[in-house]
Amino acid sequence: MRHGFLLLLFAFLMLPAWSAPTLDDAAEALKSGNDRKALAICGKLPVSFGKLYNQGLAWRNLGDLPKARASFQKALLLSPQDLATRRRLREIDGRLGEKVLSLDVRSTPWWSQSQVEILLLLPGLAMLGLGLNARRRGGGLPLAPTALVWLAGVGLSALILWTAPPADRAVVIDSAAQLLPGPSPDSPGETLPGGVLVQLLEQRNHYSKVKLGDGKTGWLRQAQLEKLSVPGGL
Repeated sequence: MRHGFLLLLFAFLMLPAWSAPTLDDAAEALKSGNDRKALAICGKLPVSFGKLYNQGLAWRNLGDLPKARASFQKALLLSPQDLATRRRLREIDGRLGEKVLSLDVRSTPWWSQSQVEILLLLPGLAMLGLGLNARRRGGGLPLAPTALVWLAGVGLSALILWTAPPADRAVVIDSAAQLLPGPSPDSPGETLPGGVLVQLLEQRNHYSKVKLGDGKTGWLRQAQLEKLSVPGGL
């Protein structure tokens, strides 16, 4: 009986040591300058905006700008309007240089998928409201409000399509990556700077065919890329 009580007491005292890591633990590690520990903690956490943002800070502090850029870009997939993340990205972009930016495909949208669906639904609801009101009054649809709602819907759709990046994108995280003419290492290719945002076109074996912002296409090893996709993101 006594031994059982002692075991329970020991387990209770050791409970904090066995507790799962949290975002606060990662933030504390970053604050104390232990960026490797912060990355290790984040690696054990479920995907969230806070996890990705803290990972970006840790990689930035360690000088790995391509991985920092990938983490911040993925964080924006979950919270597109977060201005702090966008400021961090501008800082990273400035340090990566103009060559990287000139090769980028289009960057992160300002709306999440759910926000896009709501925005596109609004003109339809407005049109429905006009129709119900016209039916109640016993007349036809009013020309001016109908035309205004229709133009607003078309304009909003065009704006979303124009600013939306390609659905499948990735960041080149290897500064020695070469854009190969085919999915094999037999032929040398053009060296790409780390951090470039590329569009993913297709996959074959351990290679991905990508497209750059200047229209050029080629193949990269999948290990040299970090795909920009997260659960619940675009």
